[in-house]
Amino acid sequence: QGELEHRRVKRFYARTNKKNATIQIARLDRRERALWHIRNKPENHRYPLRHSQRPRTAARLSPEEALDQHHIISRTVNSPVYLFPWLKQQHVGDPAIANFLPKLRNHLLVRLRNPDEADAGVVYSPSDLNEIIIVGDRIYSHATMRVNYTTYDMQ
Repeated sequence: QGELEHRRVKRFYARTNKKNATIQIARLDRRERALWHIRNKPENHRYPLRHSQRPRTAARLSPEEALDQHHIISRTVNSPVYLFPWLKQQHVGDPAIANFLPKLRNHLLVRLRNPDEADAGVVYSPSDLNEIIIVGDRIYSHATMRVNYTTYDMQ
């Protein structure tokens, strides 16, 4: 503890104006301890909790904690993809993008109306597909998706 405390005092000394440093270091120490106590009492939180202090939700669970879930995708909205510019500029002539929006709307509508029959190959009419509204004409790109599955490789 001695060396760590010495480093802490040196860090505080760098934050002083070097005149009457002892009093300034004591104030910094008291402030740091008060903040530490506030941070470590969850019932006293008036401000949003830091990322590391938030309760764990399904989107933040590690694979070991969420084995009962088929997949985990983050809920972040940090990487929006604006559909129309994305379709027009980057994927011209790509056969995988042919009729992308109707296929996307059909995919979403099937899963919203009949989640148990999602793989039945149901195709809805264009008037039904108009029920799906993509807010802001954007979807979100995610770097990671975790899928829980069981393998039976016995090698």
